[in-house]
Order: sequence, then structure tokens, then C-alpha cells
Amino acid sequence: APRSMQARARTMKLALGPILYYWPRHAVLDFYADVAAAPVDVVYLGETVCSRRHELRLPDWLEIATMLADAGKEAVLSTLPLVEAEADLRLVRKLVEHERFRIEANDMGAVRILGARGARLPFVAGASLSVYSAQMLSLLANEGAMRWVSPPELSSATLADIVRAAPVGVETEVLAHGRLQRRAAGKPLGQFRCTAGRLLHGSVGTPGFAAARRQHLAAPGGH
Repeated sequence: APRSMQARARTMKLALGPILYYWPRHAVLDFYADVAAAPVDVVYLGETVCSRRHELRLPDWLEIATMLADAGKEAVLSTLPLVEAEADLRLVRKLVEHERFRIEANDMGAVRILGARGARLPFVAGASLSVYSAQMLSLLANEGAMRWVSPPELSSATLADIVRAAPVGVETEVLAHGRLQRRAAGKPLGQFRCTAGRLLHGSVGTPGFAAARRQHLAAPGGH
């Protein structure tokens, strides 16, 4: 979902968040073919709502990421926000193995896997990691985070405090426009989210409304 704010470094980029709806495969492929020509700098890809949705598999996401990278975009592979089963962990490990693309870690299990493997590319700390303090951001930066996505419920005052205290080199990304993703909080909610995705499938007229767009700023002290 879009994100924006002001920071000490004035360089701003536009990022496109992952698709939250359960679209058919052809709609997803057509959408990202259009995104390749769109004026966005960063594109987040992958299933971030429900592990039971399989319209696209990892090879499909990697193919889309390659296409976007060839078009000059920074492609980022996003993990699930709730890693519950061994199958979810296997997917995270497979994502980490493809070191060409940066990972958006949306679960602390993903953070641990990235740290344990000594991933070549620093990762993005997703909004579902719930960074509410500069101390938490510093902890994630020590694990290899180079960018963090502010939780949408964070107040502007708290956000400003965290940005001021952010480690040098860590970028900040905030919601600027788009619909919020329902937060994961255990299996019943996860099941509801999967069902909701299927109910909404086909009811959205324009793909652009479903994919949240984001903006992120260069890190304090950056160029």
C-alpha cells in the first residue's frame, strides 16, 4: 500500500506493495506487465495473505521479479506475515536461496532464517514485524535490515522519533495510499483472511486499487 513521509535525506522513491487480493494467474501476470512500464522504483512480490493460495508458485514470482528487474525496478520478494507450518518455513528458505532479489521479512522466523544463512542482500523489515521503537529497529538492523516499513497504526510523532534515531543507512518506508492488509493473529483469523480473499476475488474492477502503493525515503545520512 502506498507510503510517504519526510526525513533528513530528501531522496524519495515510490514503491508498489504486494497484491492482497486473490486474483487469477492471468490477471496477476497482466498487472505486472503493466507495472514494468509504470513510474515506480520498488515492487514487492509474493503471497502475503494466505499460504493456501496457489495461483502462482515461487518460479512464477521469480520470473516476474526478473522481468521487473530487467525493466529497471528493484524487485523484492515478500514472505508471509504468519509462518505457521513447516511448508511455510520451506518457502521462506527457498526465497532466501535466490540471492539475486532482496527479501521483505514479515515474520521473525524469516528474520532468523536470513540471519542464520548470512544472506548476501540486506533485507526489508515488513510492517507486520511491528517496529514501534528505535530499539526494535536497531535490533533488526543488526540482523541485516536495510529498510523498515512503518506499521500503519504508528502515530506521526512516534514515527518521527524512530526516524531520528534510526541507524545510519537504514531506509524508512511509510504508507502513502492504498488499502490496509488485515493483520494476522493466529489460525482463525488466518482462515478468515483466506476466505475473504476468495470472496473478493473477481469483485475488484481495477487491479491498481488492490495493490497497495508505497513510498520510501533514503536513510538518514544517505544520499
